[in-house]
Amino acid sequence: MKHIILTLSILLLFIACDNTKTASGDKTKSSNPKKLTLEDTQKGKLTIQQITKNNGNFKNIDPKEEEIFKNFIITSDTKNIKILFFFTTWCEPCEGIIPHLENLRQQFNEAISIYGIPIDDFIENSDDFNQVLEVFARQNNIQFPIIVDSKRLKFLQALNGIEGVPLLVLYDKNGSYIIHYLGAVPEEMIEFDLLEKIEKR
Repeated sequence: MKHIILTLSILLLFIACDNTKTASGDKTKSSNPKKLTLEDTQKGKLTIQQITKNNGNFKNIDPKEEEIFKNFIITSDTKNIKILFFFTTWCEPCEGIIPHLENLRQQFNEAISIYGIPIDDFIENSDDFNQVLEVFARQNNIQFPIIVDSKRLKFLQALNGIEGVPLLVLYDKNGSYIIHYLGAVPEEMIEFDLLEKIEKR
């Protein structure tokens, strides 16, 4: 019974994010960024540059997620692999993956940077979102920076929304797309992909 409830909860979570995708997709035509700089909680900056032209016709093309992710160059002050971690504070799989991200952060040290990107406030109205996020970060001992910059909505709109959370998207030291993982994935899988990319440098 507990397994069925958990499965239903995860399905509902993906449906909620699907609604976000639709809502943000409506605004994509007018607010797609060509270049966007987001500030994180540790005063770092993440630069998002769109490299392909959006024809505003995603519904007819129905692109795969990885094709959308390839449309961006993601850079920062640090020339290393970037991991974008899209999450909500009420998502159990998101909470479950955080210790694994911390393990990877400690293992790879300067070779990677992890950026948490919460989307709670774009799914539902929350007057105390910053407070909820602060408690969530403290309870989960999050050491990596979190992007709470309100301009992150423009990035989500440019992505035409996302399919679900947790979502991890990896970009190489030059900012090019490597791979993404939707849902809870084993730490070893991410570790393998990181090692393979780092060894090729």
